[in-house]
Amino acid sequence: RSPVGLPDGARVRELDFRSQIGDGRLALRSSITASRIDQLMTVWADSVEELTHTNQLSWATVSGLQFTGSFGQTARRDRAQGDGTEVVNLGRIRVGYRPSDGMFSQQLQYHVSSTGLSDRDLVYVEVPDGSGTYVWEDVNGDGVQDPEEFVPETGGNFEPIYGLFTSFEPARESSVGLRTHLDFGRGPMRDVLLLKDLAFEISVESERRGRPEDGVGIAPWTHRAFREDSSVLSGRREIRSTVHMFRRNRNGSLRIDSRAMDDMDRRLSEAGRTRVRGWTFVGKLRPVKGWDIEARAETASRERAGESVFAYVTDEKGVEFRNWL
Repeated sequence: RSPVGLPDGARVRELDFRSQIGDGRLALRSSITASRIDQLMTVWADSVEELTHTNQLSWATVSGLQFTGSFGQTARRDRAQGDGTEVVNLGRIRVGYRPSDGMFSQQLQYHVSSTGLSDRDLVYVEVPDGSGTYVWEDVNGDGVQDPEEFVPETGGNFEPIYGLFTSFEPARESSVGLRTHLDFGRGPMRDVLLLKDLAFEISVESERRGRPEDGVGIAPWTHRAFREDSSVLSGRREIRSTVHMFRRNRNGSLRIDSRAMDDMDRRLSEAGRTRVRGWTFVGKLRPVKGWDIEARAETASRERAGESVFAYVTDEKGVEFRNWL
């Protein structure tokens, strides 16, 4: 098949084969795709050839357990550059458990890939005011738009894009996502006085990229802690948790949120090591019917490590009260 809507001077030919064994609770799916992109110069020339195969196994049980695992490999050859064949491996695992009573749910995702790390950097393009997602702050006062001087802000006047790259180097990338939800108001404990209005949720997201020869850890258990040793090129880990107390009580409730985030990127000066911590407390009270009061208290700290002008430490605290009649 050949996709429609291609620009002038480009032609794509694609062959796709798919198969499936089983259905319902247990299934194995496979696909093979071969494609060739021709670019018109003076004559049609073979520019890029690509072969992709993917296998996926899915399994579900009546008790609420679900499993999905997939592995894929893509081989790509660019005749114009003549640098040989680039091979990308990609694996994913997803496990979920959700009993029928809804009291407990658990989701775990694991992603690992062996790919190429490009030398391209973010380029910030100026756009009309209010339509961008970044603003520029000339921290060191030299008039040069350093990548670290662009700050995320809704309604900004800069938008990031990726510049051109000239080479790739082998790299490994892995990520783990974990989410656990526990609601005592459902299931066998719904009538226990101190537990029926209590709920808890925690989520963990961690990702890491590094060079294979440096021994970067990509196994799921290596994401238990945030690492910033020499084998890691970039990494991020964020933990969020929420506790609901008196959740279903009409006269009042309390919610406590916490956030802990660590981030680093060796493309930035001093590895761009950033640390964020924060707490939020939200309480609601209904003294009488028709009168609602809400109090909100927040505290947050953000730190960029180092000795350069880009290093900073900020602390924020806030209290807010609202009432409705």
